[in-house]
Amino acid sequence: MPISFKFLTVKSVPRLWWSAPCALTLRPPFRSFLSLVFGLILFGLGEALLVAAGIGVSPWTVLAEGVAKPLASALASQPS
Repeated sequence: MPISFKFLTVKSVPRLWWSAPCALTLRPPFRSFLSLVFGLILFGLGEALLVAAGIGVSPWTVLAEGVAKPLASALASQPS
């Protein structure tokens, strides 16, 4: 029985209400920016709850904590 990948037949990206008018624009519409900020806040809240609950973390949180520890100590030791 051959495997069928229907998602490979899509030839264009659908336009949705949060889509920017053109790709790689430096000034996206306010609704697009608002959707991005809301999604990032929701993602950050979820990550914070995972860390606070102590049930594990995602790879991005491990990377952020791994970079923050040496960077914070290096910044703290800099003379003013």
